[in-house]
Amino acid sequence: MKGFKFRLASLLNLRCSERDAARRGVADATQALGILETQIADKSSELENLKTQRGTYLQGQISVDQLLAQGRHEILVEQEKATLQQQVGQVNVELRKRELILQTADQEVKRIEKLRDRALQTYRDTEQARLQAEMDEVAAVLHQSAEHSLRGT
Repeated sequence: MKGFKFRLASLLNLRCSERDAARRGVADATQALGILETQIADKSSELENLKTQRGTYLQGQISVDQLLAQGRHEILVEQEKATLQQQVGQVNVELRKRELILQTADQEVKRIEKLRDRALQTYRDTEQARLQAEMDEVAAVLHQSAEHSLRGT
């Protein structure tokens, strides 16, 4: 509304920026979680393939070196998968923290927006009362002027 200036506008802008940053943080953590889950699925698939290969190695001629190498590789992949699962747990903790920060920031913005809306409504009510008083004064002057005209004639 023309003439209305919210005193806490800069604070509202700051809180909106903080809320947007918190949203980006939640999105980043969610994206990281998705990447980790994809990597875990890849490791699970790789382990499944290695176990299938091990079964084919056991048929026919057996190479001890090849079985040992594959066994070491399976252990390595299992360790990588366990590390990824541990990271998923850490990212979930971080995601919950970021969601809490986002919730708090969003509540803060809503509270300030409510203050702004109340201040705007107060301004509108005051402005409406001022305009009404002005109109009443103009009407009174016109009425008085009309009475003087009628008396004068």
